[in-house]
Amino acid sequence: VIWIFDDGNGSTFQQQQRFIITDDEAPVPDMVDLPKVEARCPILQANIPTATDNCAGRIAGKSSVALPISDTGTTTVTWTFTDALGNETAQKQDYVYTPYDVTYTIVGPRLMANEANAKYQWMDCNDRYAEIEGATEREFTPESNGRYAVRLSVGSCVELLECVEVNNVGVAEISSAEIKVYPNPVDGNEFRIEGGDPIALKDMHGKSVDCDFHSTSSAGRYIGIIGTTVAPGFYILVLQSDSGVYRHMITVR
Repeated sequence: VIWIFDDGNGSTFQQQQRFIITDDEAPVPDMVDLPKVEARCPILQANIPTATDNCAGRIAGKSSVALPISDTGTTTVTWTFTDALGNETAQKQDYVYTPYDVTYTIVGPRLMANEANAKYQWMDCNDRYAEIEGATEREFTPESNGRYAVRLSVGSCVELLECVEVNNVGVAEISSAEIKVYPNPVDGNEFRIEGGDPIALKDMHGKSVDCDFHSTSSAGRYIGIIGTTVAPGFYILVLQSDSGVYRHMITVR
C-alpha cells in the first residue's frame, strides 16, 4: 500500500507499507457429526454438507465416492472442504444401502413376501399388473390360478418383484407331520424324503428344475439328487401321498 501525504501547498510525500495476510486456518464443518443415511434403494443423490472458512465463507464439501451408491452394506464417504489457499478439513459420513429381499415363500397357493419391513400391494400379472383390491398384507392367497407379484415400498423407494406362477388353487394339502425332508437347507446336492412320493422340484416361478428321485428299500422313502445346474436358492418340493398333495420349501445352498 502506498500512503500519500499532502500538506495542502502542493508538497507531497509517499510511503509504502506492506501487509502480509497469512491464512492457515482450515474450514470448520457446519455440523459436528454428519448423520448416517439409510436407504432401501440405490442412493442417487446426497445432501452436500458445508463448512465455514474464515476468509472464503461457506464452502461445499467434495465427496470421495461417486454416486450412485449401490453396494450393499455401509459405504463411508469422506467429505473434503478446501479453501483457496489449500487449507483442508475432512469429515466422514456413513451411507447404508439395504436392498429389499426380493424372494417369496410359497406354501400351496399361499404367497408370502420374504421382505418383512415394507408396505405391500399384490398385483395380477395376467391383468397388466392390476392392483388386487385389499391385497396389502405381507401374505396373499389368490382365489384363482394365475401369475402374481407384489410391489414393495418404503417411502419413495419402490420395488416390483418378479411374477410367480400359482397353479394349485383348490388342491388338497396333507399334514406336514406325515412328511420328512432332510437335511434342509441342502448343503450338497442330496436330500432324503420320508412319507411321500416325489412329483417334482420347482423354482419359485413354478418351473420344474433338474432333480432325480431314487426309491430306497423302504416304501415312501426316496433320495433326491439335485442337478449341478440348479442355482442356490429357494425351491418347492411337490409330493404325493394317500392323503393328497404336499408342498415343502427347501433351501439349496
